[in-house]
Amino acid sequence: MALCACGCGIDAGVYSADCHSGRKGKPKKFINGHARKGFRATVCVHGHPRIPENLTKRGSCKLCRPANRKRHYDKNPEKYKAKRRQFRVNHPNFDKEYNRKVRQEVLDHYGNKCTCCGESLYEFLAFDHIEGGGSKTRRETGIYGSKFTLWLRKNNFPEGFRILCHNCNVALGLYGYCPHQRRTQ
Repeated sequence: MALCACGCGIDAGVYSADCHSGRKGKPKKFINGHARKGFRATVCVHGHPRIPENLTKRGSCKLCRPANRKRHYDKNPEKYKAKRRQFRVNHPNFDKEYNRKVRQEVLDHYGNKCTCCGESLYEFLAFDHIEGGGSKTRRETGIYGSKFTLWLRKNNFPEGFRILCHNCNVALGLYGYCPHQRRTQ
């Protein structure tokens, strides 16, 4: 345990005070990277440093939020499920609109048109694995349907995917080639 330099006996690793500036007269404005009055902990209960980047407006630790939310959810799961049910009643199209927004974002990133024939109507476009292996990916990740676009976005739009229209995608899957490619050769 490292004691404060002024000799007050306070643990310098956990607490600091304006009086612990190590000089006489006006105290330091910032102690351990942030301004505080009186004795304040310099780390949260989980050991995260209490610096401005880690604190909310109310002074709680941002890094502890996920653990705190999970702990609160585990104690009150029915409360959260009821809130979600009520939200769905009040906003019946939210999931549909959100999934459409995410899908459009992913389409925009990958080019927003079929790489084979140039089709650009939203409803006709599909995502394709360039090297094949879509069913292998689905088995490994357990992700199907609209969750796939969320997965693509969450994983920062990985390489190895492209956009094809449904016609080109099905032809490629069934015959191993697209009629558009054959026609141009």
